[in-house]
Amino acid sequence: MNWELRNRDLADIWDEKEQTVRQMRYRYRYGAAVKCEPKQYEQKLEAEQAKAKAFRQSPRNTRNTTSPAQK
Repeated sequence: MNWELRNRDLADIWDEKEQTVRQMRYRYRYGAAVKCEPKQYEQKLEAEQAKAKAFRQSPRNTRNTTSPAQK
């Protein structure tokens, strides 16, 4: 996860609850989201979305988010 992004955005990308992301950030001692220019933030957001998409499509993904009927 790119911890420079806001909790709400990470929760949306990774299909988690915002509270779960907040707890993970606290547990692993990641700091607050980094404030940056909107254009840079958008690039980081797109990169994280691509990473999440690649993870979901990976055959090594043990957390199957789609049922066989949806494939």
